[in-house]
Amino acid sequence: MKYQIKIYNFFFYFFLFIFLFFLIFVFYKSEIYFKGQNRIYYLIYFIIISLFIFFLIFIFKFKLKLRKYFIICFFSTLFALYLCEFYLLNIKRLEKLPRNNDNRTKFQVYNDELKKNNKVAMAIHARDYGYFANYNIHPLAGVSNQKTIHCNENGYYSTYKSDRYGFNNPDEEWDGGGG
Repeated sequence: MKYQIKIYNFFFYFFLFIFLFFLIFVFYKSEIYFKGQNRIYYLIYFIIISLFIFFLIFIFKFKLKLRKYFIICFFSTLFALYLCEFYLLNIKRLEKLPRNNDNRTKFQVYNDELKKNNKVAMAIHARDYGYFANYNIHPLAGVSNQKTIHCNENGYYSTYKSDRYGFNNPDEEWDGGGG
């Protein structure tokens, strides 16, 4: 029985320490880091954390059985909230996934585009610089005035028409004279 009391007391002191740490952190962010300019934003955090601290101190005066129930309820609620958050985040991610993914390689897309148009190029990324190590070449831009195949991050290969210097800009940007 004494062993159980020590475990439950440990949990209460641990939670009390955590909530006091959060209270100090919120105070630091509100009053020191933002110099009191975001005090209204952090007010809700002050209230919630203070309520938890008062509730912990209040519940600590109860019998062991009630403290046991509190710990079970607290962890069950916390677990359920995180489970709901995990579910909702993954549902949003699944809804954003494109339905028709282009599973071709970049080289296959390049060959298919070459059949339609001979003015097509592939974008060269920083990881590709190693291929030019023997020639001591470090390209800063792509091929100028060509349709450029970029990447497949969203389920399709994005393309753009490069400007006269090979960058991903409208060509008219170079006519303006600055700004």
